[in-house]
Amino acid sequence: MKVTTWTAAAAFAAALLAGGCATQGGPAGHLSSTEDVVKIQAGKTTAREVEQLLGAPVDRQRDAGRGVEWWEYQVRDSLRRITVWVGVGGDGVVREVVQRRERYNPGQA
Repeated sequence: MKVTTWTAAAAFAAALLAGGCATQGGPAGHLSSTEDVVKIQAGKTTAREVEQLLGAPVDRQRDAGRGVEWWEYQVRDSLRRITVWVGVGGDGVVREVVQRRERYNPGQA
């Protein structure tokens, strides 16, 4: 029984590690860089491709008026904070990508 538990735990850990991508830097939606964000093209890239490139977003917000779901990602380093929003249409295709850059002050949330 201990071998089975160990095998299951090892398989779960391996699946978690294999599911990551190069730009993910930690928890869902937190990226270590915007390197893969430039690969996302409005009108062409699908929601599935975004998740393959960036992983799961930190937040999702529905904009019913525009028919878009906004996926939020964050990048932080010692000098700046970048918020990236990817707008996904009802057909599963990216409609817009928006980046907001600001100076990062570690003393503020």
